[in-house]
Amino acid sequence: KSIFDNIEDTILLGHLVNENIPLNLDTQAYYHLNIPKHKSMIDNTKLETEPLSVVLKYNMIDVDKTHRIFKYLFNIISNQDKVYNSYRKEKIKLIYSLSKMENNGMLIDTELLQTYRKEFSKSLHILQENYKKDIIKTTGDKRLLSLKLTETEQLKEAFIKLGFELTALTKGGKEKQKLAEESNKEFKPTIKDLTLDFDSLDDLLKIPKGIKDKEAYQKKIDTFIKPLIKFREDYKTYSTYLKGIAEQIHDDNKVHANYNITGTVTGRLSCNNPNLQNIPRDS
Repeated sequence: KSIFDNIEDTILLGHLVNENIPLNLDTQAYYHLNIPKHKSMIDNTKLETEPLSVVLKYNMIDVDKTHRIFKYLFNIISNQDKVYNSYRKEKIKLIYSLSKMENNGMLIDTELLQTYRKEFSKSLHILQENYKKDIIKTTGDKRLLSLKLTETEQLKEAFIKLGFELTALTKGGKEKQKLAEESNKEFKPTIKDLTLDFDSLDDLLKIPKGIKDKEAYQKKIDTFIKPLIKFREDYKTYSTYLKGIAEQIHDDNKVHANYNITGTVTGRLSCNNPNLQNIPRDS
């Protein structure tokens, strides 16, 4: 008898039965068995301050729900040969393999990582300082000495001064626009309603219709839009893959990422803490 015959996983069962339902115990038990939710009984961040009687009751409900939902879900897939075989012969074994991958971890060359961090940090600083000089020289606004390219409020005001037409809205701006339209009112976005996300910056790379001096406008794009896109891309690499990974290195000089086969609706393998699957190839 295989060791895998003695392993069960209620989260995996829930995903196999219905991949569109959140896999937390409260939701699974409520959706499938109509058992009231109980997670709000205690504050998990302050567990030591909760009365022992409440904690014990909470744990008893947890165990009871887990047992009930397991029996319910297991009964469903037991009557579906293909699904059951996939669960027992493939998915459970894969979980075992992934747990070994997590425990083994990925070795990081910390010295090389630190070198890259310093290089990127220096490069980002130079990019930002040069950008500030150009934008202050063009706008004459010395308040931009405090400009940070990781923050957008000052940038949006400066872009309007530079003659760029900002039309892309934040999520909140879109909601305000929708409410205004439903009330037949005119919508005038504020600076906070506008966004300078990657998509909107891509749109600003195009010269709008009606611009007479296209050469001068293209120079503004080359001076202010393209360097900002470059900064954003490099900063994401720095913060997520250099600084971010460095903060998750354990004492063994490894990162021990979490691998998940129930993290997507399609069943595609996902990864987090850190997401090693999402490191750009050209970074």
